[in-house]
Amino acid sequence: MIDPKEIQALRCYEGDVQNTSDPFWGDGKMYVTWNAILFDGMTTEAARCAEGRRLNPAFLVDDERFLSLTRHLLSALHRMPKDGVRHAYRVERLADYAVMKASGILPSFISTSTGGFLDSYTDKKQLVLMEFDIMPETLWGELGVLLPAYAKAEEAEILIAPYQSITMQEEPLPAQYRNIHDACGESPAVYCKVRTGTYRAQLSAAEADTSIEANKRVYEALNAHLVPEEDDVRSYLAYKAKMHNRIYRMMEEYSR
Repeated sequence: MIDPKEIQALRCYEGDVQNTSDPFWGDGKMYVTWNAILFDGMTTEAARCAEGRRLNPAFLVDDERFLSLTRHLLSALHRMPKDGVRHAYRVERLADYAVMKASGILPSFISTSTGGFLDSYTDKKQLVLMEFDIMPETLWGELGVLLPAYAKAEEAEILIAPYQSITMQEEPLPAQYRNIHDACGESPAVYCKVRTGTYRAQLSAAEADTSIEANKRVYEALNAHLVPEEDDVRSYLAYKAKMHNRIYRMMEEYSR
């Protein structure tokens, strides 16, 4: 039986958040910052801000709150009953796809839809159309199955956990998708088919000192389309390494 904290984590991820002035719990686009933290480096932060998305400094204030929410989300996905391969779709930005292609792993939580390519790509630049075969051994969950009430049922979402292996095959763009365009009116840069695997063990990074105030300044600069100070970036990357190390251990636990 899925518990209330797991339900809360799923709802936070899908944007069904509390009506509150709290900048963390009231963030209806929580997944933007959540996933940015899971990526290595700074490429995805820059790409998201260039699209007009906002990174939420409230995530950087309380490590345990963020880690607890992530643990409960993984725990919820672990409860998903599996009955074979599921087919799903995702519209990705080229910058994030390049990370996946180079590493052969999913660098963050990945939201897919069983209902085809959703009309959610008009605010992204340089699109990649991805068709997924999601294997039963992969850690994933279908929100319509796990949630007692699903606020965004039209999205038919399957959420895949991070740091799991993938194989990808790029193919010519099918004719039925040639009418899809990005925020600049451009056709998709890549069309590919993806098969998911299991958690691929990650090497824990060396941990260094990090400053909440420096990390927040990184987000303030990026949100204002400015270049953060180098010392602040070093602090923020140290913070991300610390979060990654904790989440690697969670994935080891929930992938058994």
